[in-house]
Amino acid sequence: MKYLLIVIIGFSIVSCQRKENHSLAPLKIDNIDNVSFLMHQMNLDSVFEIITYGKYASANKGDTVNVYTSNKENVIRQKLKSFMCCSFAFKYDSLGFLIAKNTFSDYETDYVMNYQMVDNQIIVTEKDNFNNTLIYFYKIEDERLISRTVKHKLDTSYIENVKFHYNSKNQLIKRFSEARNHFEDEFDYMKTVKTYLWDGKNLYETREKQYFKNGIDYYETVTKFDLDGFPFSKSIQKNIDTIAKTRVVKF
Repeated sequence: MKYLLIVIIGFSIVSCQRKENHSLAPLKIDNIDNVSFLMHQMNLDSVFEIITYGKYASANKGDTVNVYTSNKENVIRQKLKSFMCCSFAFKYDSLGFLIAKNTFSDYETDYVMNYQMVDNQIIVTEKDNFNNTLIYFYKIEDERLISRTVKHKLDTSYIENVKFHYNSKNQLIKRFSEARNHFEDEFDYMKTVKTYLWDGKNLYETREKQYFKNGIDYYETVTKFDLDGFPFSKSIQKNIDTIAKTRVVKF
């Protein structure tokens, strides 16, 4: 009996230890609908997003509003068609984790990411060439991403809290985000709710609502996915009115 008790206790300790997180893999769930991440994972050469209805920023029907290209060196570049805007570059490591990025609009900014695991928390530090630093705190439970808190190292007025919810099959079904910053505009408080719809093992649609400060009006983006889990169309609405539709073509 004493021997059996020791075995049970020992097994329980090992089981608890197995639940501790020792991998960055749970972070990938936050990117299951991210075009640049999916391009890198699927080894795609290029992706074009073309407007099929309405207008998006300065782009009209028939225009290509987004172009993504890969240089085959773990870098994905994005060009957004808009007035005085914008280009981005995302550099991934061999495992698919973002390690650096570049943004250019009216000025250029370079970012470098550093990853650290502390118990069941993953801490990501994002520092730019202007010495601004964002710190991401990811909480992991049973190898699932549960929450993310983002803080600015110096500007305490900025904070973002994100919670992730799953179904009984451990599939992500909702991502709830609240953020505050010091900007005096309609988005100085931002609430975003994204829902994920599944057909068996396949993600087939996401619906993302970004609310205005009044908590009533919103922009909603509805994205549909192909059987590979890659976006093939989007619909952008303001409240219930559709303002633009796009199709996504991958090569």
